[in-house]
Amino acid sequence: MRYFCESPLAIALRQELPKRLKAHSYTIIDLAQEIAQDLGCPLCEVLTPVSEALMELVAQHQVEFDPSCRRVILCQQVALLGTVS
Repeated sequence: MRYFCESPLAIALRQELPKRLKAHSYTIIDLAQEIAQDLGCPLCEVLTPVSEALMELVAQHQVEFDPSCRRVILCQQVALLGTVS
């Protein structure tokens, strides 16, 4: 299934999220909280755009969700670590 980002914020986050994930993996809520803090807006305003952007990045095989530690991780890091099945 293919997902498409619709909101302008989700489209911008699709470019930003891989940059943030290069430093380390995040839980989804921690990632959304950091973005909300950086943008100076309530968490509730970024949850949907963050989710849309993550779904698009997963569909493009750029990021994966590691269920063992409940974190989002770059696919490049998955290949290096071999942690996500």
